[in-house]
Amino acid sequence: MNTRYIKIALALLSLAGYMQNIAFASEYAPATISSNEEDKQQLATNTEEVKEQSDSTSEEVKEELSPTLEEVKEQLASILEEVKEQLTSVIGEVKEQEPISPEEVKEQEPITPEEVKEQAPITPEEVKEAEDVMDEALDLAKKHVKHTKNYKIYHKEDDEAILYFKRVNFIDIGKLELTIHNPDSYDGIVNMLWDPNGPKNYDHLFDTGSFFRTYNENLAIIQQHYNGPEGKWNLYCHTLAKKFQLSEDETAIVFASSDISGPGNTYERYENPIVEGASIFKPDIYSENYIINGKLSQIFVNLMAFFIKKEADCVKITHISSIDYDAPLYVPQDLLKLLTSQKMVNVIKLREIFKKE
Repeated sequence: MNTRYIKIALALLSLAGYMQNIAFASEYAPATISSNEEDKQQLATNTEEVKEQSDSTSEEVKEELSPTLEEVKEQLASILEEVKEQLTSVIGEVKEQEPISPEEVKEQEPITPEEVKEQAPITPEEVKEAEDVMDEALDLAKKHVKHTKNYKIYHKEDDEAILYFKRVNFIDIGKLELTIHNPDSYDGIVNMLWDPNGPKNYDHLFDTGSFFRTYNENLAIIQQHYNGPEGKWNLYCHTLAKKFQLSEDETAIVFASSDISGPGNTYERYENPIVEGASIFKPDIYSENYIINGKLSQIFVNLMAFFIKKEADCVKITHISSIDYDAPLYVPQDLLKLLTSQKMVNVIKLREIFKKE
């Protein structure tokens, strides 16, 4: 498939995601302001002078950080026009090329685990390399899961479901802190998050997933397919995944993409900007025909992790995520961040799935 077409499709997906989340985006500033006001209430003294200064500062912050819905709409319109201009010059070249439909994907026969094993035998060296990559990924996930001043509130559902983002070396990393008041749900949550098809329960754009290459019961390469909004196009990713038993009551599930490049991306060689060891791990794998023929666009997981901890009266989940959409330069980074944030916010649905009866 024409790689420029893939970029166009991705840009359109980004815009669609932005429009779907416009109300979500408008909630960001109020959540941040609320936090600022709480800080001011804690710091204010009884003197009238300090009170006046606090009120004045609060108003200035509100004026600076509280975009109205109309302002957000104006920003969207401006971005739409900018991207449309970029798309117009190339859209004519690819009108005749239609993306594969979800129905076509389902008609394709996936490669079975037995066929994969026959085509590419797993060596002890490959298993060791995969283990090393994921051990590095866990160490980095533990680092980024710690809350630092670099993390800023992006969306606050309530006091027990808060999404933050930080930017490190031009890469966005999101962190979701979630509490589920059902300690008995610990095993069920771990099993769902480890299941390659688990996202079907909370992500409406998820299509299918599989353990594509299994090294052991806790280490594998996972392949997952996602649909674009309204099913107009599809994408996929390959990620190394490992489940770590940190203690009797805590589990970490970590994901990272390595240099498993396919026809549906523009990289000659993918280099993971967070997990450096993943960049030199390149196992021989064989994908389905619709991937081989470039029918799907490929995305990469720089680093993703779930830390699930069982406590006396609840289960606490800390989820971090950084995704590379292989997007053209003219797609604004804020739109790509919105795509990642939407996927992360979907995880909050676990509260409803595992609510205590």
